[in-house]
Amino acid sequence: MRIILILMTILVIGLAASNAGSASLVSLAYDDGVNEGALWLGGQTGHAVIFTAPVDNWSLSQVNILGMLNENDTSGTFAVEVWDQNLGLLYRTSDRASAYFSGDMKWAQVDLPDIVVSGEFLICVFEYGGVFLGFDAGESTGRSALVSRNPNYIMNWSVENHTRNQTDWMIRASGHSPEPDFEVRVLSGSASEKSPAIVDVEAEDPDGNLESVTLFIMDNTTREIVWSESREIEGGKAESKLSWPAATFSISDGIEDLGPIYAVSNGRAAENVSHLIAYYAPCITEVRENQTISTRAYFGEDGSLNALVDSSEMALYISEDLMDATDPDADYAGVWKNMTIVPDMSKIAFLRMSAPGGDNNGSTEPVGPLLLSGTASSGFDIELEKISAGSGEYVAIVKVMDGAYNEVTRIGDRIINVDRA
Repeated sequence: MRIILILMTILVIGLAASNAGSASLVSLAYDDGVNEGALWLGGQTGHAVIFTAPVDNWSLSQVNILGMLNENDTSGTFAVEVWDQNLGLLYRTSDRASAYFSGDMKWAQVDLPDIVVSGEFLICVFEYGGVFLGFDAGESTGRSALVSRNPNYIMNWSVENHTRNQTDWMIRASGHSPEPDFEVRVLSGSASEKSPAIVDVEAEDPDGNLESVTLFIMDNTTREIVWSESREIEGGKAESKLSWPAATFSISDGIEDLGPIYAVSNGRAAENVSHLIAYYAPCITEVRENQTISTRAYFGEDGSLNALVDSSEMALYISEDLMDATDPDADYAGVWKNMTIVPDMSKIAFLRMSAPGGDNNGSTEPVGPLLLSGTASSGFDIELEKISAGSGEYVAIVKVMDGAYNEVTRIGDRIINVDRA
């Protein structure tokens, strides 16, 4: 399921350097953000997307529709309806199409009066006023539908040249539920390899669905994110102690070392594979020329590359050690033949990230690319190395996320010093 929430690059750039987490809407979407065309249905036939509420009694507050107005039809109306999983009407609003759409393709925002939804629900758009609704063509999530009213029902898919398994309507839902609350205490004002800084986090969540806590360490001068650690938490209350050993990361292909790069100490891995996916790093992989995708690389405790996955968690590469740990009966030679990476052709670039603040607007800068050479058994000679962070002042930033995709970010109560003198 594709949910547009917090891609790692957006997450880090958006870190707030304040002690107050800002309440914000969570956006649910099943398109990739790039429209390949637009379609007008008209009449009693509407576009619809079937959403799943992140948590029961979720408040739906806003609908976003990518659309364009037919310039020859500026006096018509359009309607947005919210249906429950039994296709019962929960809410309906209509307005002049020209109040929301223009002759250019753009996102229109329709505000709702907090409709409470649970489980699956539908957002339906009926375009009486000549609104051409954008669609994402490609492998579909299967959540887009055609609907009709009075009585409400889901129609058979019958759109010429647009098959259901290749089409996602570009309709998104935004809403909210109670956010987690937490305190951040930096227990040590200095850090070193022998004596890591300890950051204590006490969190609670009104819905009882705490999910994860992530520590970011930021250089207070450059605002670069030099370290991150993520752990699972659960329930309504949880305490977690995270540490930073005054270190950061670099990447190597056996010939040159590049860095520092952004990588995360992975405290959320299953015990049987934790030594093989001890760290992960967001990256950009050029599989072939002009075929570039966002990926995440996983590394073992020894720094070896053990997996490379895309945003849908499909593996472009998996090491034999990780395959043996997860599927010991699999034929690795056969699995490798179906993997996406092309040795001596595919390239990978990692990221250097900084958080906004002062005159710094935050940035994501690629490091590399490195050629994926060598063999699959050697992890293409790509290795992650832990290196010492430089002297200076560092800031602890903590993000807590719950099962409803709410995330709150706060900073520690004091500076962490590293002295290399």
